[in-house]
Amino acid sequence: MIDLRVRNRRARRRAGRGRGRNVLAALGAAAISVFGVQDPSHADSPPGRIRASYSFSDYQEDKLAAHLLKSGSRQRFNVQSHQFTVGGSVTERIDLSTNIVYERMSGATPWWVEPEPDNELLQAMTGATISEERVDVNLNGSFYFDSGRAGGSFGVSTENDYLAIYGGVNGEHSLNDANTTLSGAFDFSVDRITPTGGGPLGRVVEADKYSLLVSGGLSQILARGTIFQSSLSYKYSDGFLSDPYKRSWIGDFTAGTVPDSRPDQRNQIAWLNQLRQHFEGINASVHLDYQFYWDDWDITSHSFDLRWYQNFFDGIVQIIPSFRYYSQSQPYFYAPVYFNGPRADGLASSDYRLSPFGAISFGARIQGIISDWPGELDWRLGFQYERYESDAGWALGKVNAANPGLVDFNVYYVTLEMKY
Repeated sequence: MIDLRVRNRRARRRAGRGRGRNVLAALGAAAISVFGVQDPSHADSPPGRIRASYSFSDYQEDKLAAHLLKSGSRQRFNVQSHQFTVGGSVTERIDLSTNIVYERMSGATPWWVEPEPDNELLQAMTGATISEERVDVNLNGSFYFDSGRAGGSFGVSTENDYLAIYGGVNGEHSLNDANTTLSGAFDFSVDRITPTGGGPLGRVVEADKYSLLVSGGLSQILARGTIFQSSLSYKYSDGFLSDPYKRSWIGDFTAGTVPDSRPDQRNQIAWLNQLRQHFEGINASVHLDYQFYWDDWDITSHSFDLRWYQNFFDGIVQIIPSFRYYSQSQPYFYAPVYFNGPRADGLASSDYRLSPFGAISFGARIQGIISDWPGELDWRLGFQYERYESDAGWALGKVNAANPGLVDFNVYYVTLEMKY
């Protein structure tokens, strides 16, 4: 799925397999681009305090509707994530932090789409026997200048059948009396996949993927309490970009299936615009985001985000309701089923995440602060719920055939943060 806020926060994600991994990180960001480019911070000095946080999320996909099931299990994916972060200033100019994520995934996943004699499309699923674990460890550092910041990161992510090494550099520079901030980043990822059961049914035994990301942004204070931000990101991927665990139905009703096959290169562009407005009279802020996405697989997408930050008791308690709309088109090689035989170029994918569809998500977060207890410790405790629903009929463009594998899910999220 190209809805990367839900599925693919960084290039280290496995190609096309996104199963809600690290959803807690995506939900926890107030404003983030399609490739994870952060908001300009306007800070020219380290935070100055030791900080530690723990987050837990439970992601549960709805069961596949019984009338859409061809074979396999209706039970879909459940992901439980644990994230621990610790950081702080080591000098007046340098800040370091480390982040550790552990995720456990289980359930069944869509395999291929198959037509009935009346051309009704049904979803073939795997059995509910998939069980995987992921561990991600990364280190981040920043050096602060009088009017800017330079930073870097490096990390490793490993799963049962996947290894990713990633990193990057980033920086910010403030000018115009700190009313304007320019930002930029360069990131890379080197991934290797060794699929479980590789070899049979044409499944690849081992493959590599390489990704590079370049981004730049501008943040401008327009008026008291009003900030506008705009960022542009370009990502290049090369190597194995298919999903080794998915297949496509080809030919007539007696034909079999073929492995998922996508182009081995991809160019992606995302343009994110954000408006932040604070209302002093009611001690609240509104966040409005619009993002446009395009790639050379002929996918375009639009996303609209609305969040309201309402403070109570001088900010001790904060409630944040949110709503999001997303729509995407399909790549040129996608089809739910290939009735007329294989394509001349050999490409084929029936992955529901590449299908045209629209989606809405809504939810709320509540968090509270306890200061100076005990001693000089400050605590922040937060709870969040989000509901995500998708439907071909909600897409902005025309959809000729709805993919039966579209996903709906719930996410429950809790975080505890401490500063000293």
